[in-house]
Amino acid sequence: MADDTRVTQSRRGITCAVVLLWALSCVLASDASAAELIVRRDAGLSAGQRADLRVDAGVSHERTLALEDAEVVTVPDGRADSALATLNADPHVVYAVPNVQVHVASTTVPPLTSDPYAMFQWSLENPNDADIDLSGAWSVGERPGDGVDVAVVDQVIHTGHKDLVDHVDTEDAKSFVPETTCTETEPLVDHGTHIAGTIAAARNNSGIVGIAPYARIVPVQAFDNCGSGTLDSVLEAFRYGAGKAPIVTGSFATDPLDREANAVNDAFADILGEFPDTLFVVAAGNEGSDNR
Repeated sequence: MADDTRVTQSRRGITCAVVLLWALSCVLASDASAAELIVRRDAGLSAGQRADLRVDAGVSHERTLALEDAEVVTVPDGRADSALATLNADPHVVYAVPNVQVHVASTTVPPLTSDPYAMFQWSLENPNDADIDLSGAWSVGERPGDGVDVAVVDQVIHTGHKDLVDHVDTEDAKSFVPETTCTETEPLVDHGTHIAGTIAAARNNSGIVGIAPYARIVPVQAFDNCGSGTLDSVLEAFRYGAGKAPIVTGSFATDPLDREANAVNDAFADILGEFPDTLFVVAAGNEGSDNR
């Protein structure tokens, strides 16, 4: 059962996560024809209490999530806002958010099939210093990233790529891709491989180079081959990745035209709060978004 202190602390977690998660800000579009909501409740509620909670909000159970005490519910068209308000006002609800669509963030880096060289990776070292000063970081040790696992929440990763073949943990790989209408048999853009390569591509093998070329990638798939996913798939992927690696990365965004900001930050803040020792790294500023 919740008390006022716990509910207040949950809301305070939103503020702490705003800067990191600005790129994830989104809400259900006003013209959506179907509404799915993600609800996380307090632990220990009986089946009857959970049912009463749904009745009060006018929602129906759709499916239970791997996230502890969380489920997806549906609400009739046009009633999503009122249902969210009712759920979030209930002291037994940790958060209720729209199960919005999420897509991999765009990138201007050439696809891996063109085999770009490290000299073109301007973000690593750049004469105008608009970079991460990679050489300075590498001077700290001889094997950057050695012994470190990084969970990559993205599309499927081409684990046989020459830059990644010895840098992927296939045993812990897992997919959380939701039901999809995408018919592509391969990713339209090899985004997952691109992100994995940015992190851990091998060096000195005539390709590109990763920031931590001796790190190991844990692939956690949350997006289909068309680059689409849903909020619940990303949340579950983040939670799984945090249980497998000390660093979790995600490069994705929502529709920049969604009408409100930060509507789902509390859901991500909840994950961050569950894993305070995990470093979550997310993209910001993609697709021209203003994240100030």
